[in-house]
Amino acid sequence: MTVKRITTIILGAIVLLPLFVQAGYAADIAAVKEEESAMSIASPESKRESREKSGRKSSFASTWWADDLKVIPSVSIKESFNDNVYFTTTNRKSDWISIVSPGLELIRKTERIDAGISARFNGIYYIDQHELNSVDQFYRGKLRYALTEKLALGADAGFARDSQATREIDTTGIIFPIAVIRERKNFGLTGDWRINETTAAGMSYSYGKDRYDSVSFTNLESQVVGLNFTNYFNERTQGRVNFGYANYNMADSIEIADNYSGTIGVSRDFSNIWSVQIDTGTVYTHTSIHALPQDITSEGWGPMGQLTVAGKYEMTNLNLTLSRSVMPVSGTTGAANRTSLAFDIRHRFTYELSGYLTASYFINKSDPGQFSTAGIDQKTIQISMGPRYNFDKDMYLMATYTYSRVDYGQTNNTYADQHLVMLTFNIQHTFWE
Repeated sequence: MTVKRITTIILGAIVLLPLFVQAGYAADIAAVKEEESAMSIASPESKRESREKSGRKSSFASTWWADDLKVIPSVSIKESFNDNVYFTTTNRKSDWISIVSPGLELIRKTERIDAGISARFNGIYYIDQHELNSVDQFYRGKLRYALTEKLALGADAGFARDSQATREIDTTGIIFPIAVIRERKNFGLTGDWRINETTAAGMSYSYGKDRYDSVSFTNLESQVVGLNFTNYFNERTQGRVNFGYANYNMADSIEIADNYSGTIGVSRDFSNIWSVQIDTGTVYTHTSIHALPQDITSEGWGPMGQLTVAGKYEMTNLNLTLSRSVMPVSGTTGAANRTSLAFDIRHRFTYELSGYLTASYFINKSDPGQFSTAGIDQKTIQISMGPRYNFDKDMYLMATYTYSRVDYGQTNNTYADQHLVMLTFNIQHTFWE
């Protein structure tokens, strides 16, 4: 099945790549025609110059990739020590891990087009725990096309096959107690419309599906629709209104959750250093659980929002984000009230040497029968830090230390933690830059 899936993806890329090329070629030809039309009433000398220029541009259009396409191959080698590879509360097992990650990215940018295709593999090899060896795969493609100066459409799609216990800790705080394989598919559509000089609107649709290779975990299918309006009060201040609907289908319709949300927000650049963004609102959640002897339904309102404080001063960047919402917990038959706090600071000591410190804290909590038959109560913290040395723009060496811990409130406050030390060497090169 894996070979068949990879073959399908490669064939899809082969089909899309000519469209990718043709879109850029069509945009170049359209620009030439517009210029010729504008010169139709010009003097004979101007017309002759226009024809010469159009001829040059047409010849260049046949080799557009030489100017606008970037090809970026890369490879990353990681050596690490993990003192709790299964992330268990007891019977900890440690191991040395080697990860080799080759990748390839194609980027195409013009005045109208912003597109890209990327693929990356993580070959993960354990010294002792051979059953955890795997080759994780990540594919992504995106395309954004400006129909006019005010209207743009976009699409993106991705596929990932991963197996690591901490794969979602950065975004949801959820840790998988065993290295279960998950396949995630997603695609989305977007539209952006600049209504006038001060007002813009956007629409989005995304579809996602998670499938696990273990019956202990629950598959998840989601569809999310969004509508937003932004008003630019001045160069430093923006206001916006967001509306959203999300449908989460878990365990093949055993549980269905519908979210209806609305927020109002403002962002403000107080100076060239500090900026603040805040969105606040409410979410209404309706959950249906098909269980014996009778179905269970629940509904209710809850607060949602996000606060972000960002700073950028000479050699230092920092971000602090606080958010709250009702979200599904991937791999389980349920959703939870999710509260998160994340901090990130990065400092460049010299042109070559920099360092970072990140910390995040997540609370995923719901009572039994609220959003699922079983309650969810997990608190997760992760702290990561380390230096990075850039030999040049294409090659760097980085050392990191990461501490992760999850507290399981539903099982008498047991917890599991993990210490991870890693050394990473990364090299890449951009062709046709």
